[in-house]
Amino acid sequence: MQVGVLFSRDGFLALNKPPGMCSQGPKDTDIPELWEMVRSIYPTGFVAHRIDKFTSGVNLAGVSKTQIGYLARHWHSITQKTYLAITRCPKWDETIVDRSLNGKSAITGFRVLERSGSFALMECRLLQNGRTHQIRKHLKSVGSPIVGDRKYNGPVTEARLGQMLHAWRMEVRLPDESGKPGPWTTIQAAVPDDFRSFDFNWHHWDSGANDTLEDWVVPTAGWRN
Repeated sequence: MQVGVLFSRDGFLALNKPPGMCSQGPKDTDIPELWEMVRSIYPTGFVAHRIDKFTSGVNLAGVSKTQIGYLARHWHSITQKTYLAITRCPKWDETIVDRSLNGKSAITGFRVLERSGSFALMECRLLQNGRTHQIRKHLKSVGSPIVGDRKYNGPVTEARLGQMLHAWRMEVRLPDESGKPGPWTTIQAAVPDDFRSFDFNWHHWDSGANDTLEDWVVPTAGWRN
């Protein structure tokens, strides 16, 4: 298992989190969480947000409180997130789900990119907020749960232990010289190997992926010793 560094500028990092690793709690594995990996290299670093344990892909981080503070203060106005999901194939091509979760507003846009048998490759855009399990719950609500998503009754797969969901593309406005949000920067994580066991045009959807600047090897059990 490895964490890929996709982007690094002025103390801001974009990391490619592997499936099976927690970004930040709750701790339930013997491997380090992503924030612990960051902290082992940058003693004052931390992750800026969480993605689910079995969701792979782009996770922003900072090397100090300066970067994390900037992201936290401006988060909803400086970030746009797009995910890829392999789902039960729907009859529709495009839909927007505006359905509150736990009494809080949440809007997600979905678009079928490709179909293959009973499966679809789905583009998922967080149009408002990023509630816990927002994409997973919204897809279940429209009858197209994510493959491997045991919690929300997705089709069974052996490709991954959890949901086939990938934080594919992150657009972020990093600070300019004055400290204010600057122009948009797009970061894209390559399609993971386990996705490639499904018959879609991965060469096309991998176009534009960031090269990995370096890999952090994730220590095995007992790493704190």
